[in-house]
Amino acid sequence: MFTSGEKSNNFKFEINRDGNQKNILPENFEIPDLSFLNSSDYAPNAPEEFSFDFKYGGQDYRGKVLFVRVRKSEISPNILAKIEFDIEAYESDGSEKASGFHFIINKGPTVRKYEDTDGATYCCSNINYRYVEPDYRGRGLAELSMDTIEEITKRIATKYPEWQLDFLEVYTRLVSITKLLVDKEWLAENGLKEYQRSGKNMGYSPDEQDFERVRDILKAGLSRLEDGGGEGLSDIRLVKRIDR
Repeated sequence: MFTSGEKSNNFKFEINRDGNQKNILPENFEIPDLSFLNSSDYAPNAPEEFSFDFKYGGQDYRGKVLFVRVRKSEISPNILAKIEFDIEAYESDGSEKASGFHFIINKGPTVRKYEDTDGATYCCSNINYRYVEPDYRGRGLAELSMDTIEEITKRIATKYPEWQLDFLEVYTRLVSITKLLVDKEWLAENGLKEYQRSGKNMGYSPDEQDFERVRDILKAGLSRLEDGGGEGLSDIRLVKRIDR
């Protein structure tokens, strides 16, 4: 059941930053009924929210997962659902937002040039908003949020197999995001092992159309795509297949 409430004095779990936890979803987290999305049109209901407290790196946080209802006529007809995952930090003088990672369940890739030509029907989880407040950067919240989004996507894919929700995708112009997410095995296989970052392997591979661009920006040491004189270039697409 989706609930919201005041901070609990008893945290249900504490995450060890050196542990093997891949997400922060509590045991009672459930995907709500999204079967209405199979219809051709629907009216929006009130958003459904699931909130929970946790401790990470010695800091107390609250995680919030919000399933937003929207009319198909008001957005792209290919969007099936919008989901927001925000983290608030509890401080001595109250709480404040620490990070926000939002995504949409979309029919096929968000950008047309990446669509398959074989007419296959499939869906993806497009992570279209990623932000960590400056005071909370370097604490692992980005990795934790990405892993949590992946777990939510897997649970949706398991509950609604008819959607053929097969992968996650990220579009970015920031080399820092590319370095954070790019698959370490892909780097090694393409002679770029020296660019592997420390920490866990996030496992996102560049789309085939972006292989050369990723090689070039890593070797050039750029921070943004524009720094290489490519003002008209589109974002880099990074993809991770869902292992259900």
